Amino acid sequence: MKVKVSKELRSRLGNAAANGSIIAKDIMGQIASNQDVEEMIRGSANYFSTKKVKQSDNLRTKIKVLFTVFNKDIYNENFPDRKNPKAVWFPENRTELDPAKFVKCFKQLPEYSDEDMEYFANVITIDNKVTVKLCSRMEDFMAAYLNSNYSNIVQYGESTLHNSCMRYAETARNAADFYSNFASAKIIVAYDAGHNILGRAVVWENAVTTVNDEQVMFSFLDRVYYTHNFVMKLIYKFAEKAGINLRKQFNDYEHPRQFMIMNPLLGIDKEKNMCVSLNVRVKVYVKKAYKHGAPYMDTLYSVSINTNGELELSNYNNDSCVAECHNSSGFADRANTICPKCGAVHNHILEDGTNPAFCSDCYSTLIVNTPYGKVMSGKTKSYKDSVYPANLFENGRPVPSFRKHLLCQNLYK
Repeated sequence: MKVKVSKELRSRLGNAAANGSIIAKDIMGQIASNQDVEEMIRGSANYFSTKKVKQSDNLRTKIKVLFTVFNKDIYNENFPDRKNPKAVWFPENRTELDPAKFVKCFKQLPEYSDEDMEYFANVITIDNKVTVKLCSRMEDFMAAYLNSNYSNIVQYGESTLHNSCMRYAETARNAADFYSNFASAKIIVAYDAGHNILGRAVVWENAVTTVNDEQVMFSFLDRVYYTHNFVMKLIYKFAEKAGINLRKQFNDYEHPRQFMIMNPLLGIDKEKNMCVSLNVRVKVYVKKAYKHGAPYMDTLYSVSINTNGELELSNYNNDSCVAECHNSSGFADRANTICPKCGAVHNHILEDGTNPAFCSDCYSTLIVNTPYGKVMSGKTKSYKDSVYPANLFENGRPVPSFRKHLLCQNLYK
């Protein structure tokens, strides 16, 4: 007799092998060898299949897969269903096996590492081929962040995708606008055959750090959100193959400076899979398409002005910080203000507790006290349905400091 395998198990093994499981690939090879069951399987087990264990809530269905097997003597005169050929598939005649015991049924398979066994047990829960790709359009970010596109099947245990605070329509739109049009980042997306999102991670290609007073440029993979652990590992593998230098060591917001090396980089004398602690910054290249908003950011949470007067993101705060992206509303929190006249970063507070746009020096030259209250001195100019001091314009266009001021206003609600 040959080994009998249900259609669903065969499909799950095939997809698990396609999704990177060495064990699933080896078992498929054993089944394809068409050996007699006595040569391949320990004991009297045969007629292998699967059983899904489910736990549902409003967001998702958690699934783990057990294996079932018929290991009774079908020809025994005391077996009640011995004359029924379908009896081997009846639930009451079958024994449940966890993934490790299922694998050990096969005599000719080698010993596998705990990591391989864990991967197999996790990947077998998805009866689907997973595709991973790198994207950059705002539409790609939007699709990856919007919860209506998420797969509703997740693993037992921790899965992070459905807990993302940016998963709702407005916050997803703002996050997509920020990443694509403000920060010019890219995103790695993992999805199944039905284009349901299984995982995502932002990619920063032009990050900079300082080592021994020298600037080192590199790329890094930000926090991974996933439905299954194996999806996270597929994204890591894709990023490593794409030449990305670092990934976050911890998938959280509490360790913005901790990274793991995936591909070596000049200036950092560390080997692959080693940890490094870095202050990181990324220069911002804002597109005209950027409208408003900012996501909650785990790593590059600080928006600031560098010594060259350029906008940049960083994983640390400094005196030139103008916004902090630690708000789940879809907008950043104001830290300091860019003076629209001179470009200085300031936190000028008036006696009444308000924070004017202008620094104290520029404020004193533009605002005068009158018996009727404070008024703006000098000429004014209408611009986009608002009135501003005319000296904020040159040749009819906003001066650079005013442009940066207006741009940062779009970060805030």
